[in-house]
Amino acid sequence: MKKKPISLIHLEEKYGFSFLKAIIFNLLAISTTIGITSQPKVDSVTGFFIFILLYTLLEVMTINLLKRYFMIWIIKTLGLALLLIYIVLVYASVLVVPDIRFMTTLGFILFILVFLVLRVLMMYYYDKFMERRRRT
Repeated sequence: MKKKPISLIHLEEKYGFSFLKAIIFNLLAISTTIGITSQPKVDSVTGFFIFILLYTLLEVMTINLLKRYFMIWIIKTLGLALLLIYIVLVYASVLVVPDIRFMTTLGFILFILVFLVLRVLMMYYYDKFMERRRRT
């Protein structure tokens, strides 16, 4: 039996949906984290959306490259290397977007931790919901 070749159009649709899903999860998690921690000072809504888009773009590119070429490194550090990468990505996004700034370093770290926990929980429950939906 001959295998079918992978369609490039099908891959692009999955990747586009995955990127859109990442933007939505980041938007919900960042806005919830801002509400919970009150840490970053946001001057404009436009800057907020630019921050989310920039962060998501950097995150998707960086994490995909790391998982493709440095998966052994991630496994050896038990995923803690990804935490460092996420901190650097948020910091780089804050540097580029002038409308968002953190007052304290402790507030920045608290924001990162709450944001990552909320995002992981949202993604987990979304996957559970979709799995349950596929079964029925």
